[in-house]
Amino acid sequence: MIENTTSPCTANTSGVTQAVTVNQLSVAPSGATGTTTICSGGSTPLTVAGGTKGGGAVTEWFTGSCGSTVQFTGDAYTVSPASNTTYFVRYKGICNTTTCAMVTVNITSNNTIALTSATGTDAQSACIKK
Repeated sequence: MIENTTSPCTANTSGVTQAVTVNQLSVAPSGATGTTTICSGGSTPLTVAGGTKGGGAVTEWFTGSCGSTVQFTGDAYTVSPASNTTYFVRYKGICNTTTCAMVTVNITSNNTIALTSATGTDAQSACIKK
């Protein structure tokens, strides 16, 4: 018999009281935010977007396919792919593992030039076509 409906619940079975933790299910992420086209040799942070983490859930990132070897665990993953790469992201928790959302980071294989402000303090870079 459950005596209340908030977590943690208390179950009473034959006079033995037992605490019961109610964990929420995770809802799959809808994608990832970040720059999806970068210069060759560059990097970009990808951040999981949408969905919700359930009880004890972590964010897992993969390349190749969803559920392959975990490449990173955390909500934001800075990637530096050498070629066009698709990343998969999902939530894995106590109650469930969601399906993956995916995002592809494309590499622009162009030359890079350095741009400097008049004061020389705001260094920036840009890609130009060969």
